Amino acid sequence: MSDTSISKRRQPKQARSQQRVEHIMATASALFAEHGYEAVSTNHIAKAAEVSIGSLYQFFPNKEAILDALVDKYLADMQKALMGRIEDAASLEDAIQRMVQGMQRFGTSHKAFKHVFAEVQLIAVTNRIHDTIVGWVDDMIGNYYPQLAKKQCHIGAEVSLCIVKGMMQFYDRPNAMSPEQLWTELQAALLAYIHDLLCRNGITPGA
Repeated sequence: MSDTSISKRRQPKQARSQQRVEHIMATASALFAEHGYEAVSTNHIAKAAEVSIGSLYQFFPNKEAILDALVDKYLADMQKALMGRIEDAASLEDAIQRMVQGMQRFGTSHKAFKHVFAEVQLIAVTNRIHDTIVGWVDDMIGNYYPQLAKKQCHIGAEVSLCIVKGMMQFYDRPNAMSPEQLWTELQAALLAYIHDLLCRNGITPGA
């Protein structure tokens, strides 16, 4: 799908309704992790959550609305897992190392995210994920190297995310690369790129 709009979901007002919404979201996330986003329907989610399809539609008019709610949660959890770890990092290199470690933990605890990140073709969703993560990395680079032009910080963030996306294709291919190797190589690739970016802009890494 490439639709840019997502139907608004109803916000629960009672604790019991909130619990039901969270249960539906958790069930959907587990199904996305097991089968992939495209293979799962609202009927599958309702059946697995043991709720009627009508009850599901009370809060989520379609599967995209469930996805939208999950993305809110994913991004909030990711911000804690990644950006929360780098607040006291001594250098950009240290921050990147901590961020990759946070990505590893986040990927383990949020298995559905890689399917959303790689498969979903909803422009509104993919743009939100992309722009949010790029914004974090953009700010991180600028904080450690304020002498780097803002445009170059943004380019660095965009390319860094492309590197992450490219490396994630190995996540489910253990014959090509073990998970441990994946994270090691990802960290090395990010550091090498950022160092090259700095050098090309007349900045000595670590200075």
